[in-house]
Amino acid sequence: MRIRLEHRLGSAASVIAGSEVSIHCQTFGEAFVDAGAESGYVAFGPTGVPERRALIKRDQCNDLGDYIRSDKRAPTREHVVAVHVLTHEAIHMSGETSEAITECLAMQKDAAMARLLGADDASARLLARSYFESIYPSMP
Repeated sequence: MRIRLEHRLGSAASVIAGSEVSIHCQTFGEAFVDAGAESGYVAFGPTGVPERRALIKRDQCNDLGDYIRSDKRAPTREHVVAVHVLTHEAIHMSGETSEAITECLAMQKDAAMARLLGADDASARLLARSYFESIYPSMP
């Protein structure tokens, strides 16, 4: 099931990134030894170019799977964050290295990502607005 989820998430992220990218959902074993606080991660190569593969942490991948299976009309805070994390990492994989610019672009693409994951237009806009109004103001 994790492989199918990764494929679905990778397909959606590829549309946002503008080229083929892949998503790896953190496994239980990887999560057990992970001490990092970030919800997702794209490695940058030796020349500073972001790779075309992102790691999404176990909790956020589980939340993305839950969101995909939901009716998407009333996303939970966890759904909103998880969809945004996927969008954020897709923006990095498009080549953007600045965290501030990536965050701004990701907020603008959250509704598109929600639609790619199966939301209708109204539900997608609700998710994006929820991130902007409830979560973004508390970001460092």
